[in-house]
Amino acid sequence: MELKDFIRVSKALSDHNRVLMLIEAAKQEWIEYSDLLVTFNLSQPTISHHIKILRDTGLLVIKKDGARIKCSLGYQVIDELNSYLQELVNQRPRRS
Repeated sequence: MELKDFIRVSKALSDHNRVLMLIEAAKQEWIEYSDLLVTFNLSQPTISHHIKILRDTGLLVIKKDGARIKCSLGYQVIDELNSYLQELVNQRPRRS
């Protein structure tokens, strides 16, 4: 992950509702878009906006199953984010 990607992902994670959506998506392999509408007290356009941001950063993966839209965690980006943060931790000065 490059710095510009880290910044984009960090901005996506800066919204409370988007983080909660990722938490909901983590609870199952695929969560239906309609379930997100029921879970969150937000309008359909607002949910769509948040999902678009999460999808654009790769934090969510979207697939269509007939008329249904399903979301899953973007494990590749999450793994890259985890590695990037671990690299930052490993750069900290060691205390003597």
